[in-house]
Amino acid sequence: MTLDRNEEAIATYEEIVRRFSEDPDPALRVQAAEALENKCVALDTLGRSEEKIATYEESVRLFGEDPDPALRVQAAMSLVSKSYEQATLGRNEEAIASCEEAVRRFGEDPDPAPRKQAASALFDKGLVLCLLDRNEEAIATYEEAVRRFGEDPDPALREPVAAALGSKGETLGDLGRNEEAIATYEEIVRRFGEDPDPALRELVAAALVSKGATLGDLDRNEEAIATYEEIVRRFGEDTDLPVRTLVARALDGKDVLLRENGGSDEAIIANDDEIVRRFVEDPDPALRERAARALFGKFVLGQEEEGTAALEEIVRRFGEETEPGISGYVETAVKALKNTPGSELWREMRMERTLQRCRSFKLWVIALGAIAVAVFALLELIAGKWVAALLLFFVGEAVWEFVADIVTGVLVSPFIGAALFFNRRR
Repeated sequence: MTLDRNEEAIATYEEIVRRFSEDPDPALRVQAAEALENKCVALDTLGRSEEKIATYEESVRLFGEDPDPALRVQAAMSLVSKSYEQATLGRNEEAIASCEEAVRRFGEDPDPAPRKQAASALFDKGLVLCLLDRNEEAIATYEEAVRRFGEDPDPALREPVAAALGSKGETLGDLGRNEEAIATYEEIVRRFGEDPDPALRELVAAALVSKGATLGDLDRNEEAIATYEEIVRRFGEDTDLPVRTLVARALDGKDVLLRENGGSDEAIIANDDEIVRRFVEDPDPALRERAARALFGKFVLGQEEEGTAALEEIVRRFGEETEPGISGYVETAVKALKNTPGSELWREMRMERTLQRCRSFKLWVIALGAIAVAVFALLELIAGKWVAALLLFFVGEAVWEFVADIVTGVLVSPFIGAALFFNRRR
């Protein structure tokens, strides 16, 4: 939308607010509240942050005490958005104050939608406090979110509570309070581990990944591996991309622990095989890249026959990939195969390249022959020999293609024989 169109839109939204913000019909007041929200979008496009903040404040002023919950949730959302805008501008204390206002106004609201916004405000307040290195206050804020809303009967409140616990765990880890962090991650699993909601499944999986990483940092490697295996067991069949990605991270974490702490080759290969099985055909390129990396990891172990097979599988499965990360593994695999004795795939690739050169050579011979036939046919035509010209033109090309086959065979066959001999020697 152009500058002028944005200005027109803003004027229209203001007209809607002026006409309907105090209308007795709640449906029309909702239209006015949505107009204020759309006005903020237009102001954001124009980079007019101060007016945007003022518009959020107008929404709170007009609808913060509205008897209709649909209007109160708009006001609560405006306060949360206002705090985000203030934090983006570096006005962190004002952002914290806006979050606190949201909690004060809507934390006890009888409707769950405004309460959810209050819970989100506490989460955002904690994030701002972390940015200011006020970590103890942030932890207390996350705990307040759990205390206020952790037993709320409405399912909508479970997600912000789980998010608050996750951030609490991360903050404790940043402070070196790893045992408390682990206990917090376990609380997430205990509270929400069986919840079917996709957003909560992602938060539980993320908590377990963080728990595994923390255990690894403490050199409690067996517990860390068991935690990563729990993630695969719980979420290995999940279809949501964020959860699949966390499963891949768990398998990667297990792989690192096995390789760095004397895990057996059999255990490492089994883990790599599982990564390949799960993600080699995944629609997400980042997950396919993990499968390519796992195959390359099998090669790095140094077992000649299995390593060669892993390189060949990289080329076969990913040879047509255009994603830079995956194609990089393919290029590396091809280079490694050049120096790998007994690679059937490398022999096939060399032979295919040789045959391709033969086909290209034959096309050149046919093209030159076609030009020659056309020239001679033209000379016959100029000499008035119409029949000879037509015969030469129609028959000559077919004859020349047969000749091209013979010429190609005579000239190129020795190269094919040499390639076969060279491959047998390798």
